[in-house]
Amino acid sequence: MERCYVGGQVGYGWGKAAESVVDTGTPTITTTTTVSISAFASTSPSSGSASGSTSGWIAGGQAGCNWRPIKDFIVGLEVEAWTSEIKGSAVNGTTSDVTFRIRNRWDADIAARLGIPLDGALLYVKGGVAEGHFDYTLQLFKGSLIGGESTRLGVLLGFGIEYALSHDLSIKGEYNYIDFGSSNVQLNFGNIVHVHDTRMSSKSA
Repeated sequence: MERCYVGGQVGYGWGKAAESVVDTGTPTITTTTTVSISAFASTSPSSGSASGSTSGWIAGGQAGCNWRPIKDFIVGLEVEAWTSEIKGSAVNGTTSDVTFRIRNRWDADIAARLGIPLDGALLYVKGGVAEGHFDYTLQLFKGSLIGGESTRLGVLLGFGIEYALSHDLSIKGEYNYIDFGSSNVQLNFGNIVHVHDTRMSSKSA
């Protein structure tokens, strides 16, 4: 485990979210997630609420290096990138003519790892910076569509376990939490939505 490495990864995510609207004309997206990438949005310019779910696969790759500065600890630096099929929608609870859809296209991160080796396994925690790309679509009045996209920076925290199958091969399971924070996203007809995206995911590599 004290070496550099490359590998692939795959995972699946799902979650739930709720939204609320401020009455200033600017929709507000408030995201609450359970296990995966999830984001939902307000779709009314006045008031209302919505809830829904997201799900989909993620797949990508990773590369990194591990060092053992002292006997009982391993430190490392890792870079990951993956494509995402996580998507979902929310219908405004007050005016059902308005639907907001979101899709996470891709994510990447760079993170430091700190682990404890135990009989061929490595228990570790990680933390770093993530970047994600999101597409937003607002469907109004049974057919009219407006959309926008945003690439956002976030904070990543995670933990996992890695097990050495041989000198050159290992497998791992990992859980990540990413908070992309709040941001205003301008749609293509000048509409602005205020979004807050929080994501949790599990994956194997």
